[in-house]
Amino acid sequence: MEKESKYIILKLANNGLYYNDSELILWENTNFPSKDNFSFNGLYEVFWKVEMDSFNQKSKELVVTVVDYNPNDTKAFQKQFPKHEIRKIIFKPIDWSGLVKYLNFYSPREFENIIQKKVKPPKKELKQPQIEKQNISRGIDVDFRYPLIKSKFKMGFIEITKKIDNIFLHEKVTFKIPNDNILPEFDYIKPYFAKALKKRKVEVKGKIKIDRIGELQIDCNSKEIEQIDEDFITNVKYLITKKAIKNPRILTIDKSLFTEEDFFDGFEEKDKLGDTLKISEKEILEAVLNFKGIRNKKQLIYLSGKLQSKDERVRFTMNPDFGFVFCVKGSQMNHFIWELLDSHATYIWSFIKDELDINQQYDRIEKTINFIRINGRNEYLRQFDDEVIFNKIMHEKTNSNFIDGFPRWKAKINEKII
Repeated sequence: MEKESKYIILKLANNGLYYNDSELILWENTNFPSKDNFSFNGLYEVFWKVEMDSFNQKSKELVVTVVDYNPNDTKAFQKQFPKHEIRKIIFKPIDWSGLVKYLNFYSPREFENIIQKKVKPPKKELKQPQIEKQNISRGIDVDFRYPLIKSKFKMGFIEITKKIDNIFLHEKVTFKIPNDNILPEFDYIKPYFAKALKKRKVEVKGKIKIDRIGELQIDCNSKEIEQIDEDFITNVKYLITKKAIKNPRILTIDKSLFTEEDFFDGFEEKDKLGDTLKISEKEILEAVLNFKGIRNKKQLIYLSGKLQSKDERVRFTMNPDFGFVFCVKGSQMNHFIWELLDSHATYIWSFIKDELDINQQYDRIEKTINFIRINGRNEYLRQFDDEVIFNKIMHEKTNSNFIDGFPRWKAKINEKII
């Protein structure tokens, strides 16, 4: 009678094999090489479905064969418990391609004893001559340009897959170009990296060798990818911020004041990026100040630096125009100053400190700005709420090459701050 096959799900992690969430077999108790010779990238949980071939009750050794390197159903993992204590797991020869895609680094030579031996295709199937193995072992130089948009951003490297003539006839070669500043989340914003590089394609140079077990050893680099450092990523932030300012996406119709977190609501990559490219209110302001031709640049610098209360956050408006709402706490009153980008006037609403708490005052300002957004500034100026002290200060001589209107504007602002 044929023996019934029994299967289990194993989870592969950097510290060992998990039989379930609590049962762990260290790598040193398997026939995998020493842990110094490989590491999982940690981006995904790795599960294998294995068939239990035999179990030695004396040595507590379980022998398994991998039958699925990416099982769809892993629910059994949570529920499975060994009937007997397992001290060691031995794998029968594994498919290297089913493992290597999950590894961050590895030494292929160390896996030689447990991988399945490759069967070479018969010569009659070859459609073109291959380079002889001894030539590949000496190394083949590669030099090509590749569209950045087609590459994959991974943890600590950029992956490029390309067909290289005369190396593999039916498969592409995968190049991993290292850079410690690269994160997988950046894959969602590749167009901004290309824009920051001012190049659509990156140049890849390197050498390909083949080792004695038939695995490719690839050493390559890219001068463009080497440019990606903290300053470069700051520039990417600027490009993202600039887009969000020029093309704001307002998801909440009745909302007029936004924090820096709200600022990117509706930005299509936000949920995927999480906090990876979190942009502060200071960075948003700096991005605006880097725009060319901002007529009220001096006003924005003064309001954000000299007057803005340190214990309050700058708010933003996106409609009818992009702008900032600064909070200035005087000795008797709280002042909310609305400065739109490239505007001709500064709006100031002032509240007596003890009349409402600060959050209620923000609510009043938001309702006011929402009214302006719907009905226009002229309509508001005809019927503004007389329960709030309101002042409008014009930007004078902003386009003059001879007279600087900023000192007069600054003096008028300071007159109102009490």
